[in-house]
Amino acid sequence: GLASISSASFTSFFTLLLNPWMLRACERTLAMAAHPLRLAIVGDVHDDWNAIQDAKALQFLEPDLVLFTGDFGEENVELVRDISNLDFPKAVILGNHDAWWSTYKLIHFLLTSLPDSGLKLQLTRLGKAHVGYSRLDFAKLKLSVVGGRPFSSGGQSLSAPRLCKRRYAVRNLKESAEKITAAALQAPPEHSLVFLAHNGPAGLGSQSHDICGKDWIQEGGDHGDSDLETAIAAVKQKGLKVPLVVFGHMHQSLQLGPILERTMVVFSDRTVYLNAAVVPRVRNKMISQTGSLHRNNLLDGVGRFGKEVESKHDTEHSGTSLAGALNRLDWGIGITERHFVLVDFDDGEVKKIKEVWVAIGDGACTDEQKILYSSDSVPASS
Repeated sequence: GLASISSASFTSFFTLLLNPWMLRACERTLAMAAHPLRLAIVGDVHDDWNAIQDAKALQFLEPDLVLFTGDFGEENVELVRDISNLDFPKAVILGNHDAWWSTYKLIHFLLTSLPDSGLKLQLTRLGKAHVGYSRLDFAKLKLSVVGGRPFSSGGQSLSAPRLCKRRYAVRNLKESAEKITAAALQAPPEHSLVFLAHNGPAGLGSQSHDICGKDWIQEGGDHGDSDLETAIAAVKQKGLKVPLVVFGHMHQSLQLGPILERTMVVFSDRTVYLNAAVVPRVRNKMISQTGSLHRNNLLDGVGRFGKEVESKHDTEHSGTSLAGALNRLDWGIGITERHFVLVDFDDGEVKKIKEVWVAIGDGACTDEQKILYSSDSVPASS
C-alpha cells in the first residue's frame, strides 16, 4: 500500500514537472495573496468626459485601477489626452469609433501616413496604457490586464483589417486569437488575469438582450468576438484562471423592444463577464435642499470592503457630506451624474460588482447604486 502511494505521488510530481503550464498554474494559485482591490470601469464614453468632474468622481470612488472600454469619440484626441493625464493607474482599449476616420478605405492610407493623424495621436498619448494585443502588469496589485483586439465593432469578421495588419501584423481572426493568447500566457504567475476588450467574446448568448446580442434585428444573434472567445478558452486550457472579462460596445439600452436593457453581467465557467457600456454615461439632474437625493443611506455600501459610510459624516471619502453639499445648493440647481461600474476584487476573485452614478455638485456623492453581481449569490457548483 505504501509503495503504491509513493509511486502514485512520484508519478504525479513527475507529470507536473513535464507540464510547465500546469506548474505555472500551481505557482499562480499558491502565490496569489489575499489583496482586496477596487476596479473602476468606465464604459463607452462617446464624448461624455469632463476632466475635472470625472477626476473628482474617481477620487471619491478611490479605485486602485481604472479600466476604459474605449469609444471615446470619433478619434477625439483632446479627450484621450485628458484620459492619459488622469492621475490613476489605468488600462485602455480603443474601440471602433476611436479609429472612425482611419478605417475608411479611400483615405486610410493617407491618414495612417500622416504623423499627426487622430489614431496615431491617441496611441502616442496613451502609450503603454493602451493594451490592445498586449498586456499591462500591475505588480503592486498582483494583477495583469490583457488586451483584446482593438478597434473591434463585433461580429464574425476582422474589424479594421488594414489597421490590424499594418499595426499588429494580424491578418485574420486566428492570428488575432493567437496574439491575445500569447500576451496572456506571459503574465507573472502570481498575478490575477483580467481581460479588457472593446467588444465582448462570442458564446454568451444570441438573444437581443444577451450581453453581446444583436439588438438591431428582431431575430437577434451573437455579435461577440470569436477571437476573444478562442483566446480565453486557450488560456483556461493551460490551467490559468480568468476571473474577469471587461468590455463595452454593445450598449445597455436596446435599439429594439420589448426588453429595454441588456444583461450586463454573466457568470460562466468561473469567469465574470461584464459589459459596462451605459450610454450616455452622463445625465443631468435638478435637486433641491429637501429633494429626493437627501437619503441617509445614500452612501451605504460604497465604502470599500464593508466599511460603513454615512452621508452625514463621510469627509474621508468625498471631502464633503451629502447633506452639506445639498445645503449649499438652492432650488433648481442642476448637477451632473456620471456612470461607473465598481468591481471589488479579493484573493484573485470577483466578490461584488456595483453600478453607480456619482453626483457632482460642490463635492461628490453617490446618487444611485445597483448590485449587478455578488459571489455570495453564486452556487458553489458554478
